[in-house]
Amino acid sequence: MIYRYLIGGAIVVSFAIVLQEQKSCASTSEPLAEFNHGTAGVPPAISAGTASTLSKQAGSLSSHTKQAGSLRSYLKRSHQMLAQIPSGSEHGVTGSKHSNADSSKELPPGQAEIDLEELRNSLKTSGLVGEIHAADPSNRQFVFTYRHPKDFFTNVQIGMITHNDSARDFFKTMKRHDRVKITGDFIHQGEIVPESPQPHVEVSSIEMVKKYESPIRLPENKFAKTTILPQELLDKGEADFLVHANVKNGAALVLEYKDNFVFLTVPAPKLAAHVYRNDRVHIRFTRQKHPKQPMHLELESNVDGAGNAPLVVTDSIKALHGKRYSQKGNLVRFPKSPQINRDIWAVEQKGPNGNSRTFTLVNFTKKGEQEKIDAKLKGWWETHSDSVIDGRNKLVNTKIEIVATGKMNVVDPNQANAQMRLHAKDLKLVR
Repeated sequence: MIYRYLIGGAIVVSFAIVLQEQKSCASTSEPLAEFNHGTAGVPPAISAGTASTLSKQAGSLSSHTKQAGSLRSYLKRSHQMLAQIPSGSEHGVTGSKHSNADSSKELPPGQAEIDLEELRNSLKTSGLVGEIHAADPSNRQFVFTYRHPKDFFTNVQIGMITHNDSARDFFKTMKRHDRVKITGDFIHQGEIVPESPQPHVEVSSIEMVKKYESPIRLPENKFAKTTILPQELLDKGEADFLVHANVKNGAALVLEYKDNFVFLTVPAPKLAAHVYRNDRVHIRFTRQKHPKQPMHLELESNVDGAGNAPLVVTDSIKALHGKRYSQKGNLVRFPKSPQINRDIWAVEQKGPNGNSRTFTLVNFTKKGEQEKIDAKLKGWWETHSDSVIDGRNKLVNTKIEIVATGKMNVVDPNQANAQMRLHAKDLKLVR
């Protein structure tokens, strides 16, 4: 069975659904469920599907046209931002589609496919190597990422649960970007479930392959959530959210509520098919009875008495596409990681409930301009490096406020962050 998983901003933003209710048991033996709450600061704003489309468009155009050159340049620069991906053998995949003799040859972005049957074979035998995308013991949220050895843009998020005491202890200590090896099997009566947007594995064993160490000094005070779920939404039938991911064209949404993530099932996907990541939305919902944790909501399907739809986009990110736009906000840094080979800079747009957007600051077309942008922002950052806070998946400098002006780029519904294309001269320091 072949699956292709789309990604936003070079990182998959799919969301794990709990496939079946786990048997009730004591707290010490209850399985750890999870959902994917990771985000990415990677500026290449293309998904696997978008990358494939761009490749085809560039190939169909004359090599002398400006459009073809722009598309090829964009794809090339996107790949240049990505870290090196280990070979198939290092991934622990033994199937021919992933570890053949030509495994060193990269495929065009978005053209590779992942065979879950092959992954299943590795899980049940030698083990599967990948990285931790999210680990939140307080909400029982754990996700493992496997990347295709030939194409960074093709990867799959695997939700993890476990009944194993040793694995449960490991889950409590692992961090984002840690490289690990897991054994186990896909859950749901031992079969792969094609209708799920993300597979789940019951982990039998897990071991560290390489512990992630940040290349820069991180704030001593780590990110700590202040919102407690489900308590804060128990008595509410509607609320404002920030969209974190659109799963399978509206079949489900991952929502940010203050500093937590909530999964919303959508019985009528057409109601949410148009929604983009980073849209601000007002939603009417009911709470699902299962699973108890993490909290799951369900979108109401009918209009209310005043004729209002159950999902309303109150602030569209797509509406910014192609417009020249100015944003004043704190300077944001996404440090180099196993997924990106350089720091990414952005400006923060604060919003209600503390749900902020970030606009990455890029220029892929003018030679040397990105380096000028990076140098300017890094210089400002280092003047107040003692004022940096942990923003969960990013660093925010609370004493550096800038104004950035450029043309907005939003090309994919699951794009990690909107891009602002500009020049170094378009960046102004406020304080």
